[in-house]
Amino acid sequence: WRTGVKPKAPTTFRMGYDDTFLYFHVRCDDPNVRNIRAACKERDGAVYQDDCVEVHLSTGREGQYRYQILVNSLGVVQDFRHSVNEAGADLNDLSWNCEGLVTAAKVDEKGYSIEVKIPLAKIGVSPKSGEALYGNLCREKYSNADGGTPEELQAWSTTQGAFADAKYFGRMLLVAEDGWALFPNPEVPPPGPVLYKVDDENPWTLAPEAIRVTVEQGRLRYEMSCPKVSHKGRTYGGFGAMMEAPVD
Repeated sequence: WRTGVKPKAPTTFRMGYDDTFLYFHVRCDDPNVRNIRAACKERDGAVYQDDCVEVHLSTGREGQYRYQILVNSLGVVQDFRHSVNEAGADLNDLSWNCEGLVTAAKVDEKGYSIEVKIPLAKIGVSPKSGEALYGNLCREKYSNADGGTPEELQAWSTTQGAFADAKYFGRMLLVAEDGWALFPNPEVPPPGPVLYKVDDENPWTLAPEAIRVTVEQGRLRYEMSCPKVSHKGRTYGGFGAMMEAPVD
């Protein structure tokens, strides 16, 4: 959540889109399946007090609206919209519902899985290759908690504030190829190898846009490139690299 350390109970997710919907599949492993908390059974109830997944979405870190969708292990939804008024105060519209939203959930002996189908029009997105969304995928784990405090909070993009704090949102890029690309928030340390490029404004800047991910014949291809530029009398040579790994 705030530290970026490995969680006690792993959470993984995949996302995709078509002309109408954004799709999430989330897997929540849990060694305490019998204690998974699922008290909320009505729409817009206190899902946040259950074991649940939170999807946060916006068209920009400073967008007019931010959308928050919570789903527990029963598939029950709590959704609302955030906005900022002229004074800079954060407002929550609890009456907002994501019409057309579809969810499904299943508990098994090792944890639970959640699927979410979100109408793109309801979150202000016109789907096209290269479109960037901003958001976070978070989890509240209560299954081994003592009282009302979660045992563990998790977030895909490490945040120093609340899950809904847009300045810590990660970047999600819609791509036309049969592949995916998810980039961490450049304002926090990324969890893995970093690609840097040279430019005239800042010799070394994080450049997630220089990474291209595609699927070819059962393998993931990562293509990386940086331009050749001059800065303060020096010429920095451009480079390119490609890595391939099998798709599970």
